[in-house]
Order: sequence, then structure tokens, then C-alpha cells
Amino acid sequence: MNNAQMKGMRMMADVVKKEEESLDCSICGDKILPNPISGWAFGNNAEPINSGRCCEVCDVTVVIPKRIAIMCNRRKHGDQ
Repeated sequence: MNNAQMKGMRMMADVVKKEEESLDCSICGDKILPNPISGWAFGNNAEPINSGRCCEVCDVTVVIPKRIAIMCNRRKHGDQ
């Protein structure tokens, strides 16, 4: 591994460390807990609600229903 690759790896480790220290749900504000099955600690994509990360509860109760509503609306109006 060359110096540029090592520097990139250190930068990524710093980003991950910072995210782990202060990862809050961008919808409800609660701390995002690691998934008990996979261990994934970075939450879920909160789009289309916002561009942040969200907890499991908000993903299931807010984000996924919104995505389904958007898809149903597109099909209803003939958009693909």
C-alpha cells in the first residue's frame, strides 16, 4: 500500500470514528443504535424525509411509508 492509500485509509477511519461518536437520528433526534443482527451502526437513509441518517423506528414508521406513498402516487398518475 502506498502513502496516498494509507492517508486515505486514515481519513476514512477518522470519519467513521466521528460518525460513531455523534450519530443521531435526523428525524426524531434519538441516538442511532447498532442493528442487533448485522451490527450496522450507521442507521438508515432518511430520504425522502431529509438527507440525513435515521433510526430503525423512524425508518419503519416514517421513511418507508413515505416512499410507498410516493411510488403509489407515481403509478396513479402514470409516471414510471
